[in-house]
Amino acid sequence: MVHVTRGFAFLHLDDQYQAIIEFTQAIAADPTSAEAWAARGLETYPAERAVADLQRAIDLGTPSYWPAYYLAHHYIDIHDWTKAEEFAALGLRLGPPSRVHSNLLEWEAIARVERGGDFDTARAQLRSALKLSPGSPRLRRNLELLDHLVELKPDSTPPWELERDAQTRTAEVQAAA
Repeated sequence: MVHVTRGFAFLHLDDQYQAIIEFTQAIAADPTSAEAWAARGLETYPAERAVADLQRAIDLGTPSYWPAYYLAHHYIDIHDWTKAEEFAALGLRLGPPSRVHSNLLEWEAIARVERGGDFDTARAQLRSALKLSPGSPRLRRNLELLDHLVELKPDSTPPWELERDAQTRTAEVQAAA
């Protein structure tokens, strides 16, 4: 715990390099410290090692919403919608403050739509996110986009569905061969 505390002290002094060293020493001293894994992961994000550290913090039962928040963000960035939705939901269960709650709701809604989930739930999530962050033009645009997608004629396909359709057709052709 001393190394974690020292790491935070170095962060306070704007010495991220030394803080990361301290967090790494904390992990070496106690590999079961969720706080040490989370601290190092948060300080090294978005490096690939950070993703593993944040996952380890969650596996060890961190009570902090930050590892789930950053992992949801990571998986949104790489379009892994299943994991993005999973970590957004986890972050929401950990009771984040309004701004973080709003982002997690938005990311969960986007992931849900991308996975082919129900638009009504996604719309409700985006509206809830907008209530938490009423000045967000990004949230307003995303809600408008979702409303537009819902209004499309049944024979219309949203742009992200085209690739999925093509992959399905390719799989059907290969299975028939």
